[in-house]
Amino acid sequence: MMGQGMMGGGMMQGIMMQGGMMQGMGGQMMGQGMMGAGPGGFVEGRIAFLEAELQPTDNQRPLFDAYAATLGAQAESMQSMDGQTMSGDHAWTYPERLDHMARAMAARAEPLAALAEAASPLYHALDEQQRAVFDQLMGMM
Repeated sequence: MMGQGMMGGGMMQGIMMQGGMMQGMGGQMMGQGMMGAGPGGFVEGRIAFLEAELQPTDNQRPLFDAYAATLGAQAESMQSMDGQTMSGDHAWTYPERLDHMARAMAARAEPLAALAEAASPLYHALDEQQRAVFDQLMGMM
């Protein structure tokens, strides 16, 4: 996990946050080396880590499970988009790159809205300490 000491405020300005994952220059996922093969890599492990850190109660369990399922679906969606990324064998023009980026962002809107919808009831069911952990961990994942 990368703390603030490793990612200063100035560096963050050049990075686009996308669904909780950091996408840097050239469309490469910064987390590839640390988190797996792309944005959806090792999602089950990240969910298990989140669960271990949050320690959801029996009452929170259905909300956590719904959130985890949505997070998994979002990772699958991101992996399928990976197959549709701009290839290096074509000289992309600036308008083509902008069009591709606009389509990719539009495709991310629905899964991101579904994740927000699943996160909200879970977040509000957590106690203060769990919320602090959730805020910290999901800001990095």
